[in-house]
Amino acid sequence: MTAPSFEELVAAWQTGTIDEADLRAMEQRLLTDPAAQRYFATQCRQEMMLHQVIDMNRHCAVGSGTSALLRAEGTAALPADQHRTITRSHRRRRAARRRGTQATRPVVLFAVAAALLLGILGWLSVAATQRQVPAAVPVATQHGATQHNVRPQPRVVPAQAALAQVVVGVGLAQRGDASVELAAGTALFAGDVLSGDGLVIRSTDGSRFVFDGVVELAAADGLRLRLHGLANLDAEVSKQALGKRVRVRSEHGVCTVVGTAFNVRSWADETRLAVSEGVVEAAAHAGGMLSVAAEQAVVMDANGARYLDLAIQPSSGDTLIAGFTLYDAKSGAVVPGFEKLQSGMVIDRASLGIRSFNIRVHAQREVAAILAHYDGRDRLEQYLPFSVPGDDRFTGELMSWRPDPGRFQIVVEPFRDFAGHHSMGPAVTLALEIR
Repeated sequence: MTAPSFEELVAAWQTGTIDEADLRAMEQRLLTDPAAQRYFATQCRQEMMLHQVIDMNRHCAVGSGTSALLRAEGTAALPADQHRTITRSHRRRRAARRRGTQATRPVVLFAVAAALLLGILGWLSVAATQRQVPAAVPVATQHGATQHNVRPQPRVVPAQAALAQVVVGVGLAQRGDASVELAAGTALFAGDVLSGDGLVIRSTDGSRFVFDGVVELAAADGLRLRLHGLANLDAEVSKQALGKRVRVRSEHGVCTVVGTAFNVRSWADETRLAVSEGVVEAAAHAGGMLSVAAEQAVVMDANGARYLDLAIQPSSGDTLIAGFTLYDAKSGAVVPGFEKLQSGMVIDRASLGIRSFNIRVHAQREVAAILAHYDGRDRLEQYLPFSVPGDDRFTGELMSWRPDPGRFQIVVEPFRDFAGHHSMGPAVTLALEIR
């Protein structure tokens, strides 16, 4: 059996003979089909006008006089047979109402109202687009004159702008209920919670951040980063626009930055801020706000914020260098058997299958920088992780050391400040034989 057309459904609805299934089919067409909406609206208008005439002539016979009156109202296009059909429809619905069979009419009226509302909103949207100022495109004519072809500008739907992107490193971003794997070029948005080790990100203003641990991104009057738990963050913040600030929040306080280079390290009991360039404002949650200039450091904890006395020396004999680890500089992996590199060990590159290497230096959390003397050279390491001969701060790529065979000594001295002015105790010497 062939499904009835929409016109047949409307006719059945007008005569009050539509069943439940056809009523649902008619509602669906009204909600989804613009042509059906227009047809139904036209039928309703014509029927409404005829009902007005019928009510005015309730005690009169409906015949040629009705057609004349309708023509006077601007509806001359209706043929006489359609007049008779609609008149019969009117009479049947009146009888159906008396029988109580019009219970489903409010449902249809609601569907009609929804369909008409959707149509009006769509018309308004198109009208608003057409009223936009068009872009004039100059075009040269054959006679050398210039005319303008006017093209309407497309509507642009605003989308959430990225705050930063990953420069190098791998990790995960928790984005709502989904987990996103991070790699170079991944866009980062407000609300992302990032976790990684040595992950490097660059914000839209050119600032760069290197962090270990968990960091949450947000935006208000500038980029905001929240450190969760144990975390380390190195930053070079570009000069901010008027009214913009970069804020780094930890469990103990907030660091507000306009444009500088600094380091924030967070532990369970305290957060430390050390500044190498510019000025950073440190505000502890427990109270106290300090302005931290280059080569200064502050501690924020449950007691508030206080400057770190860089002149304090550890007790005699204490060392803040905890140990060393040997890495393959090419692969960036730890060399098996050399996780704890100690003096007197032999590094046979041929048997280990490596050509160049890098030595990671493990230091206590009080250490802000180390000075390494090796192979006749000196290197000041200011950012975690410390290593010899160092690494690229923003890519994490290990620098290679490929010395000639022989015996070498690596001397590492810890410092309390970035600039390496305030020593923190005795240096540590690592003696190695390299083949």
